[in-house]
Amino acid sequence: MNLHIKNKMLKNKDDSIKDTFCYLLFEIGFFHANLIEITIKNAEEYLYLVKNDIDIKNLLIWICQCVDQCFISHHDKDDYYTIKNYSSEIESKWNNGWKPRIQSLI
Repeated sequence: MNLHIKNKMLKNKDDSIKDTFCYLLFEIGFFHANLIEITIKNAEEYLYLVKNDIDIKNLLIWICQCVDQCFISHHDKDDYYTIKNYSSEIESKWNNGWKPRIQSLI
């Protein structure tokens, strides 16, 4: 079971795997709140059982950096990247909710 959760989470690192949080945000420009919530819950469950999995912790660091870059690019008028379903509420939930939860796991 642990390996299944880990492998499912690591799929986010491959931008070509559809229906992952990272694919939808990076390639499609859609911030899927439900999928980031599932990703965080999976990480919480997994890291509760396997405390110091460096692969998962590195994935979480990478997700934080990439999502932050997506918001930066979205706000940059000279950048063509946009988050299609952007709202200040989503950005606030990222900065004040999801991201701190991820950082607490790292």
